[in-house]
Amino acid sequence: MSLRRLNTIAVRGGTQTATPPLLGDVAHFKLAEDMPTGLADLDGDTPAVGGIVVIRRDADPKVVIERVKGVIEKLRPGLRHPIELITVYDRMELADRVGHTLLRALAEEIAVVVLIILIFLLHARSALIPLTTLPMVLLLTFAGMWVLGVPATIMSLGGIGIALGMAVDADVVALEACHRRLEGEKSPSPRERRNAILAAAGSFAPAILTALLITALSFLPVFAFTGETGRLLRPMAITKTLVIAAAALVALTLAPALRERLLRGRVVPEFDNRITRRLVRIYRPFVHFALRRPVLTLLTAALAVISCLPILTRLGGEFLPRLDEGDLLYMPTTAAGVSPGQAGVQLSKQDRTIHEFDEVATVFGKVGRAESATDPAPFSMAETTIRLRPRSEWPKQQQARWYSSWAPAPIKRLLGLVWPETKTPTTAELVEKLDRAVALPGWTNAWTAPARARMDMMSTGVRTPVGIRIVAGDPARLEALGAEVRKLAARLPGTRSAVFESLGGEPWPTFEPDPAASAQHHVPPGLAQMTANLVLTGGQVGEFDFDGKHYRVRVSPESGGHDGGADQLREVTVRSTGPGGGQPVALGLLGRSKFVTKPAMLRSERGELVSYVHVDLTEGTDVATFVRHAQSELDRARNGNELRLQPKERIEWTGQYQLMTAGETRLKWIVPLVAILMLGLLFLLFRSLTESLIVLVSVPFALVGSFWTLYLVGYPLSAPVWVGLLSTAGLAMQTGVVMVVYIDDAFHRRVRDGQIQCRDDIVAAHAEGTVARLRPKIMTITTMAAGLLPLLWAQGAGAEIMRRVAAPMVGGLITSAFLTLEVLPVLYTIWRTRQLRQSQRTGIPLETIVGRAPAWTRR
Repeated sequence: MSLRRLNTIAVRGGTQTATPPLLGDVAHFKLAEDMPTGLADLDGDTPAVGGIVVIRRDADPKVVIERVKGVIEKLRPGLRHPIELITVYDRMELADRVGHTLLRALAEEIAVVVLIILIFLLHARSALIPLTTLPMVLLLTFAGMWVLGVPATIMSLGGIGIALGMAVDADVVALEACHRRLEGEKSPSPRERRNAILAAAGSFAPAILTALLITALSFLPVFAFTGETGRLLRPMAITKTLVIAAAALVALTLAPALRERLLRGRVVPEFDNRITRRLVRIYRPFVHFALRRPVLTLLTAALAVISCLPILTRLGGEFLPRLDEGDLLYMPTTAAGVSPGQAGVQLSKQDRTIHEFDEVATVFGKVGRAESATDPAPFSMAETTIRLRPRSEWPKQQQARWYSSWAPAPIKRLLGLVWPETKTPTTAELVEKLDRAVALPGWTNAWTAPARARMDMMSTGVRTPVGIRIVAGDPARLEALGAEVRKLAARLPGTRSAVFESLGGEPWPTFEPDPAASAQHHVPPGLAQMTANLVLTGGQVGEFDFDGKHYRVRVSPESGGHDGGADQLREVTVRSTGPGGGQPVALGLLGRSKFVTKPAMLRSERGELVSYVHVDLTEGTDVATFVRHAQSELDRARNGNELRLQPKERIEWTGQYQLMTAGETRLKWIVPLVAILMLGLLFLLFRSLTESLIVLVSVPFALVGSFWTLYLVGYPLSAPVWVGLLSTAGLAMQTGVVMVVYIDDAFHRRVRDGQIQCRDDIVAAHAEGTVARLRPKIMTITTMAAGLLPLLWAQGAGAEIMRRVAAPMVGGLITSAFLTLEVLPVLYTIWRTRQLRQSQRTGIPLETIVGRAPAWTRR
């Protein structure tokens, strides 16, 4: 509708006249700009307009992003100079970098498996078996991901990397068992070779399948998590389960067929291999020593477990480590109520400074909110997306080495090949430099990464690792408490910045009616107040229909209500109800206008007024330790009356800490339940509660190395670390099950032959089974360690997650080896010795007491 046509609309109502007045006679119409909600720039110089693509929760990000790129490419040719369309952040770049990091690690793991088989089995064709089965396992896993709709993310690909090592363990054990059966056959016929391979598969298939099932059960706690923790870890648990299911399927179908086809030619006996022979020669005295002195062995293992108790409380905790996404998100804040013009000037200054760094490719800064329900930011909060150049293009920085001060130039060049005097700065070092460069009075800086920030804000509403929620019933109390809590948090060790989400203070004009003046001029005080409010804040005064459409009529204050509203207010008139017949009376005669300070914003949650203190932590500070220290400081302040809380006022912790504590609470009841399920599986396999408990009790010994590794490398407990610990527990039980198979095989064979007459016979039988387990154990440990160690020093997006998953597994491999090769045989020897003594005391045959031999020991 045009302004000219608006002027011609007749007004009906009020006075009854022959020709009703027109809207143009009683009002003035003009086009007004909408209130600005946000400002943006590119690299601090170019005014920009940004577009945000919000993807549905069930949509495939890759497909959506490709379609958006296609639309952008279609629009580019129609743009006039100097208008450009520039991508300032693309989440698929992060996904591509993560995929490259993890797929490289998977390829390295497959190569290591092949190398280990060649070294220990000295059979080239055998190396072709995992070279075929592992890609098949990966293919089946990716097919399962496609069916279940699991995207290829950091966590899902990480689950594949972890579980593939466990699948390799089962494949290596089965292959080594077939070699062991074929070693004693001299020029076997095809039928004899097939029978030997079938016998080996029959011996180990139940144990291997049970071990794989137990490994899958070790991740059952992850499926019980809800909220953000569940959404983060569930893809890893799903892919890990898919890998194990695929490995079990391949182990039952493809692997036996490949072994039957490829295990041809001469199979080198175990002790014809110099490496194996020397390892057995070194290990045999240790196992005999451990079995003959069980008390000393178990005491050593118990002391190892006890040594972890002091460090458990010092590990700290966090929900997720800071992920190096390859890009940065800078989120400074200033006082609430800042004008759009001031915020835009400061934003441009900050962005220009950031763009001057050689490591930075583009800088897109935004202040205020976008026209999206996902971005309700005020002008006091800026968001600057910083795209970084590839790390190979970053300028090098000097670092002093031990030879820098005295070595001549030729020697420096030679030593520099090992200890270079230049290095590429880390992302944390770059953030520190940027933080110092962009510091401005009145602004408080906070640094994170784009994907991480969105995840934090969607899950907790807090953009920093730690948030302090303050609940009070009055805005003034919120302001006072927030200032005190921010001051306390700012002085704590590990705090990079502490920002109180101030309510702000803005001057607003108000009208205060004078009852005596209202009575004198015969004007109801309520009418004067309503008229004043309408002028100051605007509001609807009527509605009309025109050309079949319905319109509302609103009054809008010309000055916006903040500046000249009080001056205009005095001139506005209302009609008197007195004897004079509705004479106009100015509001200036009916009261006085004044300015009052009101909060610029209010936040309510669950019907309560709240405000937040956002705490950004320095690199290396874990959330749990920080919150523990901060809580003690809060308690000290409350006890010393520095911080007084009134009834119904609260101070609560939120952010990552909230997610972390929720996950730990669930683990306390989920882990015992999973342990009971594992015990049930072990009992179905062994048909013996004692044997099942021996394998289950072995888990704490395996975790000794995990906790010490975390302590030495400085990794606090977090969601990825818990994944590594659960994997270590599953690995310990998997290797324990296979060890029991070897020990039972040697023991029951001697029982059938009547060779168990004293404790020394039991020791000899268990030593035989333990030594027989040495080669496959060393092969699996070497394979998994070689596959996991590269993750500890991996670089690139997603490496922080994988390092924290791999670290406890690498440490657990070491102590798990000690457990399965030393502690488990000792526990078995104690148990079997008691059975032998019972047989000698009661006269019942030992074969009757030990029970029927397991299926894998019957030949």
